[in-house]
Amino acid sequence: MQGLKQESEIENLSVLASGFVPPYPAEMLASKQMEKLAETLAQNYDYVIYDSPPVMAVTDAVLLSRLVDGTIVIFDHGKVNRQEAVEALEQFKKVQANVVGLVINNMPHGRSYYNGYQYYYGKNNDTHKAQRGHRKTKN
Repeated sequence: MQGLKQESEIENLSVLASGFVPPYPAEMLASKQMEKLAETLAQNYDYVIYDSPPVMAVTDAVLLSRLVDGTIVIFDHGKVNRQEAVEALEQFKKVQANVVGLVINNMPHGRSYYNGYQYYYGKNNDTHKAQRGHRKTKN
């Protein structure tokens, strides 16, 4: 691994770029060599973060989710509809991935959203969270 990793300007942060796209990336990610690499990285680093292409475009994220302790799924508000989000999460469920969280990027501010457990609302780039049953009204 020496020579492959790149030190960043941030102290104690190393980067291992994927390099060129192989002819069959899914086969590479599902291989024993990839499992060994993931084990080696986990043994040598406190935290390892894998960044992958979108779930619905290719199988990379789902294949990688089998090799990690937890998966965070990121959706872009306005670009992924509810059905696509459900289908993406179903892909992770099929491989018994440990989905530990969701992030929604580009969420509009100034409107209230209810997710069934908590209300999220924001105004002037200041986002807050209210407990269930304590809904903040729009201003």
